[in-house]
Amino acid sequence: MIYSSRVTALLLAIAVSGCNRDVAAPRPPSGPDGQPTIVLQASQFTARPGERVVIRTGAVLPGTRSLAAFSGTLRFDASRLRYVGQPLEGQTLVLVNPAEPAGQLRVLAYNPLGLPTAPVELVFDVLGSDYLRQLEFQFSLGGTSDLSWFHSASPALRIDPLSTPASTVLPRALSSADWATQLQWTPVKPQAIPARSPGQGVVYGDVTLNGTVDLFDILFVANLTVGLQPLLTDLGKDYVIAGDVAPFNLPGLGEPTDPVPPGLDPDGTHTIDLFDLLPIGNEVAGVDQPVVGELIPGRAIAAARAVVSGTIASNRTFFRDSVYELRGRVDVAGSVRLTIESGTRIEGDGATRGALVVRRGGRLDARGTRLSPIIFTCTAPLKSRGCWGGVVLNGFSLLNNGIPGTGGVDVMGCPERTSIGNPGLYGGCLVQDTSGVLRYVRIEFAGMAPQGQGPAPGLALLGTGSGTAIDSVQVRESLGDGLFISGGTVDLRAIILTDNLGAGLSWDDGWVGRGQSLIVQQGSDGREGLLGSDAAMAYSARPLSQPQLYGVTVIGPPAGGPTTAPGILLHQGSGGIIRNLIVLRPSGSGLDINNAESCALASGTGAAIKIDHAIFFGGTPDFSDDTDCIDEAAYAQLPARSNRQIDPGLLGPFVSQSPDLRPTAVGAAAAGGLAPPSDGFFDVTNTWLGAVPPAGLGSTVIPWYAGWTVGWP
Repeated sequence: MIYSSRVTALLLAIAVSGCNRDVAAPRPPSGPDGQPTIVLQASQFTARPGERVVIRTGAVLPGTRSLAAFSGTLRFDASRLRYVGQPLEGQTLVLVNPAEPAGQLRVLAYNPLGLPTAPVELVFDVLGSDYLRQLEFQFSLGGTSDLSWFHSASPALRIDPLSTPASTVLPRALSSADWATQLQWTPVKPQAIPARSPGQGVVYGDVTLNGTVDLFDILFVANLTVGLQPLLTDLGKDYVIAGDVAPFNLPGLGEPTDPVPPGLDPDGTHTIDLFDLLPIGNEVAGVDQPVVGELIPGRAIAAARAVVSGTIASNRTFFRDSVYELRGRVDVAGSVRLTIESGTRIEGDGATRGALVVRRGGRLDARGTRLSPIIFTCTAPLKSRGCWGGVVLNGFSLLNNGIPGTGGVDVMGCPERTSIGNPGLYGGCLVQDTSGVLRYVRIEFAGMAPQGQGPAPGLALLGTGSGTAIDSVQVRESLGDGLFISGGTVDLRAIILTDNLGAGLSWDDGWVGRGQSLIVQQGSDGREGLLGSDAAMAYSARPLSQPQLYGVTVIGPPAGGPTTAPGILLHQGSGGIIRNLIVLRPSGSGLDINNAESCALASGTGAAIKIDHAIFFGGTPDFSDDTDCIDEAAYAQLPARSNRQIDPGLLGPFVSQSPDLRPTAVGAAAAGGLAPPSDGFFDVTNTWLGAVPPAGLGSTVIPWYAGWTVGWP
């Protein structure tokens, strides 16, 4: 692809100081004396209703320097001015998002040669007098082509007349296609582009996945910055990985050993904004930038294969340069550690019921990264639910239910049970026991039943202790439950359970762990989102099943389905503290509490069921209306519980392959949560509702699950 001569001259004439590859980050702070000043201009100050007025705005730096890009919001009195559009002319990209609250226009201006004094020219119809009274430009972010950044600007002291005559081009709403034509960007010939999914960019900066960093990438990132392009729900783009280039965080590119990958902001978040737009633009202009244009590591499937079977009897590592095929049930023996490198792919063989089981005392150390997750799947070329067994961790932590008819206790008198598929026992007295680490792990298409048993969960945590780290894990399309927890004290963080045939998250036998940031996406034929039980033979057994869960999103299938499974079902003696919760359009009712033992836990002093600071919306109904031991509607609607029945305002919860579960900045779920306990596990700053932080101004905050997970099929 090439630029036309006019645009080529424009871009290649830039004289910028390219960032040296030894620089640690491209965001030097700006001093207060050097910050920009807002400029506001108007074509008329006394226009009458029915006439049109031109408003220009911009931001200028002192001295001879100029901004290359800025973004912000123009605010005006919507009862006196109505936005018409903008002229299409010149070589400064000006994007406007009119889909803001009344009286607001979010705008972005970009020119690699430097912006003129007031590059944003907008045309309005005058509706009433004194129409300039509330006019102001709220500056969000600006930067120069040498990547100096400004987070604020001095306000305009006055509104000036236009410095040059207004354009005579007819104003209208403009799109990226309009600007591509205006900038005379024309591909030499169509390119054959291989099919890819979000998260599979070839090089940093190539958000459009067309094989090169070009003007289209500039346009799409600019659109995203101003809110005209969705961050997640556009399947043809790869914003969250390829577009997230700044800060550069050199020297690494996000390799598995890189502790601070590109795009990771100092506050621990990932965003896409002007910080990313400017270096991508510099690269297009021919000024070599760090990170931009470099290969994204961890995106290729290894060519070598290794077969694993039987028992792993000594410490072993699975390396990312091979695909490991599990033939039959592969056991990790007690006292043995299996280490799996980030980016490794493990495939279970369906013909032999391949599965991975870690026995009590064994360890699974599986630490993937956002760029290089560890993937468990099956060997079948056409994959489907249950094409292999799944992953089972057995631990020594507490249960409330032993093996029926055998005494079912260990030498210390603590209950123990037989594991899934009978590979030994689990349970014991070690509350802080560890079975290892699962971080940035994706488990797909599991659930094949062990011989003579029912469907297995994708991931089973059986008697696992609080020393086990389960963080950033997705289980999708399991034939059984997505995640099944039998007793124990294991904690969960950043879990997404997608389109599983069984329950999304199911627990019993006295699980008393904690969880934060949990997503369950019910399949059209799936069961409950959350399913809580206690001991099967004695519903009042202790320790009582009572997990503490903060920040939970349960959503139903995109197009409904034949099942009527509740979003949350607590029964058979299970308690549960579930707060900062969203249950959106589940397959059945939003909340159902059954059995006398569980109903009794929902009331009285020290109640073991507490469901509050929640939104229930779109259930059939939101609260179960069955005739049983509790009136769920009366329970949930008690004012002290701070539960609401209102649309939570998520951006794209039912977009199947790339859902956007972020609350809008002004949505009902963006606030109203309860601070979690300050106990060393919970992030006490997470006081929104649901599992995902709000999208932020411009919807540029990348959610924690994006880039390494997969949505519905």
